[in-house]
Amino acid sequence: MSCLTGPAGVDPSDRKGITIMANQQHIVGGVDSHNDTIQVAVITQLGQPVADREFPTTIAGYRRAVAWLVEHGPVQAVGIEGTSSYGVGITAAVTGAGTKVIEVNRTWPAERRKQGKADRLDAYRAARWVLSGEATTDPKRVSIEPLRALTVTRRSAGQAQQAAWRQIAALPAVALPLRTPADGRPTAAPQ
Repeated sequence: MSCLTGPAGVDPSDRKGITIMANQQHIVGGVDSHNDTIQVAVITQLGQPVADREFPTTIAGYRRAVAWLVEHGPVQAVGIEGTSSYGVGITAAVTGAGTKVIEVNRTWPAERRKQGKADRLDAYRAARWVLSGEATTDPKRVSIEPLRALTVTRRSAGQAQQAAWRQIAALPAVALPLRTPADGRPTAAPQ
C-alpha cells in the first residue's frame, strides 16, 4: 500500500494531516511463447494494457521476465500459451515464484485474421483471457512429459508399421513375375 497526503493538485498543508490510502492494484500477465523469445504483457484488473516486453528463452531471461512482472505490482495470475512446449521454461519460472499459471490455448486462425497476428497482441490476449475467465486450465505438469513422449513414439511407430504393411501389400501388384522355362532361360510374364 502507498500513502498519499492528498489528492493531486491540492496543497498537503491545507488538508491538516488527512491521509488517503491507495490499494496497490493487482495485475494479470500474459505470455506468448516461441522457440527463441517470449513476449510478456501486463494488464490491470480492468483489462487496461500497462506494458509489454520481449525476453530470451534462457534461464536468465525467464528470471528477468518474472522480476519484470513483479515490478508492476502484485501478480494475480499469468496466462501462458504453450505451457508444455515452448512455454515450459517460463511456466516453471513463474510457478517457482509462487504465481498462479493458467494455460491459454493458441489463438484461433479466424480471430487472428480479424485482430491481427503479433506476438505482443497474443500476450495481451492471453492476459485478457485469464482476466475474463475464458482460460481456466491448469498447466500440464512436467511429470506428464515422459508419458507424452511415449504416446507420441507409440503413435509414430504404429503409423510406420501401417505404412510398411501397405507397401508390402502393394508389391505383388507392381512387380512383374518372371518365369523360368524348362531350359532355364527367364521369360517375361504374359501380359
